[in-house]
Amino acid sequence: MESVSAEELLIEEGKSGEISAAFDALKETTVDEGPKYSQKTCRELARAIVCRNYGKTLLELAYLLVIASACDRRTNRYEEFFWSSGVARPSAFKGYIQYCQNLPAGIELVENGVTVQTDTESFTVTYSRMPFLSALLEFLMTTIGYADLNEHAEALCGGVPSRAVIGEAANGISRRMYEYLREHLPSAHTQRKTHLLVNFVNDRIGRNSGPDDIDDDALLEFWIDQSSDEDGSDFRTYPSVFQAGVELRKAMAHALDKFRMSGARSIGTDVEAGEVDPGDIEEAAEAIESDMSPLAALAVEPLESIKFLNGRETETATEIAHGPGIAIALSQSVFRNAVFGRAQSRITNALRHKRLTGNLIHEPAEKSYPARLEDYREFADRLEKSLLAVLHVLAITRRPEAIELAMTIRPDIDFGSLADDTSQEPEWQDSSVISISAVRAAERFYDYAGARAAGDDPLAALMADARKAFRSNARQGFNDDDLEKDEVVDSFAEAVPHLLSLRREVDAFVRFAASQEWDALFDSDTAVFTQQFQLLYGEHHGA
Repeated sequence: MESVSAEELLIEEGKSGEISAAFDALKETTVDEGPKYSQKTCRELARAIVCRNYGKTLLELAYLLVIASACDRRTNRYEEFFWSSGVARPSAFKGYIQYCQNLPAGIELVENGVTVQTDTESFTVTYSRMPFLSALLEFLMTTIGYADLNEHAEALCGGVPSRAVIGEAANGISRRMYEYLREHLPSAHTQRKTHLLVNFVNDRIGRNSGPDDIDDDALLEFWIDQSSDEDGSDFRTYPSVFQAGVELRKAMAHALDKFRMSGARSIGTDVEAGEVDPGDIEEAAEAIESDMSPLAALAVEPLESIKFLNGRETETATEIAHGPGIAIALSQSVFRNAVFGRAQSRITNALRHKRLTGNLIHEPAEKSYPARLEDYREFADRLEKSLLAVLHVLAITRRPEAIELAMTIRPDIDFGSLADDTSQEPEWQDSSVISISAVRAAERFYDYAGARAAGDDPLAALMADARKAFRSNARQGFNDDDLEKDEVVDSFAEAVPHLLSLRREVDAFVRFAASQEWDALFDSDTAVFTQQFQLLYGEHHGA
């Protein structure tokens, strides 16, 4: 597959499912058993739409609609021009227009296109622009709809209208387009911020960047560059840069997955032949379509009503739970954000209340990186206890989710001992028939919920730990009375995949961070951030 630029990745990731489908429909439009629009035209249109660079283009389209309606002297309509001119090529449009007879006054064929003379303006639409404008018209019909488009286009049919009428039609289409894109694209402000970071990274490495180029060094250099901007910046604080880096890295990675799948010639296991493994497609699709992080899922009803995590735990988890592999790839940035990002927040808060002291600038860090790593270890332990408490709830209420949770918490336990000897059980032909031995094994598992730890029985020990974790948890939702409510138990079961996903992220990061040396990195970062804080805030306290 050909290389993909950072801009193309952002264009792909920025589109909603509906707008992506509209672009796909455009690419799949055929005429004479071939594509109507070239790939280049489709790419240019996507770039113009997603980057919201279509204002002047809509005025150009309005003039082309005047020309198109003039070509059909029988109906004075514009549709036939776009639908009957064949493959969208400059030569095809030129030939179609030259074939038309008796064009009205005010419309003149020139060497490179067609000129429309209004009451106040002479405007030329070149043949080379007509394929793009034709694709834009088709895109508008798919997105804002034919009725809305035609409401403004009708004023352009039948002779040459005034410049004011043409401008109002273009503005009307633009307003409707703006309303549509507001629901299907990131805000223009967000896009500008994203492109600022992308362009910085591209300039830094001297080529188009990919997800792996959004790294620790790039984010630190970008923050120093942007925060030093005397004209002000959206990236004055390090946390804003870190969050932008996380979101950009994820967006580019997801978009790259889309490109890889769409660029494959077929689905299969022959990677060298350009095939994509079906399992890879399923995994990538799940990652792309899953918009809700574990923390976000736990923060909405009905799960929010149960305090699986307290406020401090949620704050700690937010520092490292950014999606699989993100925190590890940006591990130093995670610590910079947790330690010095928080320090900058203290500085700006003190500045806001006119309480800024030199100590906040010269000794900004309240904790070192190793100390913060210890906080992450402690959080991982508390998360494990919360999972044990959830296990007790699900086991005591005999919910099947308890079995999966137990096997995940203690994967070394041999759960096979719960099963019967299946040698005498018939071989069921119907796959929907549940094995009798499986049912009995599940019942035995649930019976352990009330058992005491005995001898060297690991399952009994697990259930004893789960019961102890539940008894010691006084948070909302973790009491015996709540277990009588089906909706509460349902919420516990629904939370399991989100809690396990969070656990995987946290454990993976803690294991990775524990293998690194952080003391020297903390010392060097302290010098960098202290110097930058002095530059940004020193004048406010006379330091």
